[in-house]
Amino acid sequence: MRQFLLDRLDQGARILGSYEAWAGQSEEVFDGTSAGPLDQAPASPVWYAFGKTIRPERIAKFNLFTANDFVRVLAGLKDALAAGGFNLPPDRRLTAEEIAALKTRVENPASEADRTLLRNVRSWWESNWNLKWAVEKNTQAYNELAASVGGSTFYAGRLGVSNCYIMSAPVTRKDVDAFMAAAKEGSGAADREAPVAMFARVTAERDRTGRITALYASGPLFVNPYALIYDGIKNNVAPAERWRLEGWDQTRAEQLDGRWVWLEGRTVLVRDDKGNVVDRYLALGKNLTQDEFNSILDLNRELIGDGGI
Repeated sequence: MRQFLLDRLDQGARILGSYEAWAGQSEEVFDGTSAGPLDQAPASPVWYAFGKTIRPERIAKFNLFTANDFVRVLAGLKDALAAGGFNLPPDRRLTAEEIAALKTRVENPASEADRTLLRNVRSWWESNWNLKWAVEKNTQAYNELAASVGGSTFYAGRLGVSNCYIMSAPVTRKDVDAFMAAAKEGSGAADREAPVAMFARVTAERDRTGRITALYASGPLFVNPYALIYDGIKNNVAPAERWRLEGWDQTRAEQLDGRWVWLEGRTVLVRDDKGNVVDRYLALGKNLTQDEFNSILDLNRELIGDGGI
């Protein structure tokens, strides 16, 4: 049966047997007794996720249903820290000493402020992340997982109940760093209305008093997880566009102006009564400056262990 199933990878199979799962344990076993081909199997779309490889057979991750999820979830940790009284600096990356001190506050709270911080961080974790056992497709997938142990990783494969089938771990932290270093601004914007994510340089227009009147984002744009992982970070061929941002406030706009920013939102087309596009903008959602983004990944690496946070 083993060889039959190996020969049917990415194809349909009908398997008879017994299934067991143990309450309170991340373990499940299906004991197959017989198997045959199934030509009209239910579609099994590729699943994408981002997380930390704890060891090749164990990952902590959150799912990427849209490209937005990447920015939305990571920015949620910034919000959780702020609600607990710790504001990430938007203009510099936390030092290793600062990361270590923040980790200590979360893992060994010594005051009510620390306990509030821990509650907020844990709530963010429980709302977005989970732990999975990983079953690799082949030696290459195993080697990619092994090379990513201890760091931030994107995953592609199929999702199970308490485990996942890893076809590839194509992008790691060093690839993200290389992508950010090479990113370029763009011009123009495609006529689309969709949830999107961007890594963009944000610039402001100001009036005579110096008050920001308009905010723009220019850089690689991603319409789905595949575009983010492969067209963007892995191959750096994602389209670079320029969009006017709406939905910001003066305080945050001052922090974003002139910096490269990970952002997510929705592109909006404004039409006249004849259906002609007369304006377009990106409704801004969550966002992280490049320094905030790096601090978040540094903190994730330190906080997430075999049992989560």
